[in-house]
Amino acid sequence: MKRNRILGRLALGGALLIGVILVLAAAAAVYQALAARAEERAYPPPGQLVDVGGHRLHLYCLGEGSPTVILESGAGEATPLWAWIQPEVARTTRVCAYDRAGFGWSDPGPQPRDAQTVVAELQRLLHGAGVEPPYILAGHSLGGEFVRLFAHQYPESVSGLVFIDSGHPDLFERIPEIREENAAGERLSRVALVAAPLGLMRLYWADDGPNPDLPARQREEMRAFWATSRPYRAQVAEAEARAATDEQVRATGDLGSLPLMVVTTEGEGTWRLLQEEIAGLSTNSAIRIVEGSTHMGLLTDARQAEATTAALLEVVSASRSGNPLR
Repeated sequence: MKRNRILGRLALGGALLIGVILVLAAAAAVYQALAARAEERAYPPPGQLVDVGGHRLHLYCLGEGSPTVILESGAGEATPLWAWIQPEVARTTRVCAYDRAGFGWSDPGPQPRDAQTVVAELQRLLHGAGVEPPYILAGHSLGGEFVRLFAHQYPESVSGLVFIDSGHPDLFERIPEIREENAAGERLSRVALVAAPLGLMRLYWADDGPNPDLPARQREEMRAFWATSRPYRAQVAEAEARAATDEQVRATGDLGSLPLMVVTTEGEGTWRLLQEEIAGLSTNSAIRIVEGSTHMGLLTDARQAEATTAALLEVVSASRSGNPLR
């Protein structure tokens, strides 16, 4: 009898504990939903939303002139990360940043999220927004693979390329540590998919957010994005399609004498070799190594971004003049 009473009390206590947890989770979910809506009002898209076939992508253009520079972000990135670079390039020519499906202000897109899909959507975006070629495409990290495929598929539209510490289709095979880092990041993104609706990612990024070196406005925009589940879902989708992306880019050929700039960190060994191989895609290429730089800092750190901007403008100048890069 006594044992039954103890078991009954334990069962009741367990039920009460579960009830409390469920109530707290519901309250957290409501708070997260309200906070996310408030941030949507506080941080509206700076550019336009363009339909690309059932979903909309965000495109933000500044400046005037030709060729138009197209900024292609890396994995998990969004247009605010170009805040130091885009306004400076806009002093010289038109420059457009955009958010791939599921990132920034863009709607989620259909699967798979491989390079072929990304390139097709970018082409539809530029056409739909009336952004005419020629283009200089600048890709950071994974974005480098996307611009490489775009140049292969639309060579008549591209007058130059800039690879900013770019990905390479053989990266994971030749640097296994980076493959493991990316796999760990994908696992964390899957955890964040569960944690974000409960407000836990909002708490995680409560200090300066994921990009503390950006200007204040863009820093807060990125923190708001990463407090929701949307970018984690998009990041997982692109990671799942990475093998297909690498295979698609691997099948592309050389780029002739197209002006091509590689901007990279002081990395050594295989990383440096991969960057040199990218430069070797064109007979008209140059490499700029930014001292004291980091992979993300080339965009988000004001000093490092100056060097990235200068290299990008070299390609604009070469495209306009026809002079070779040096």
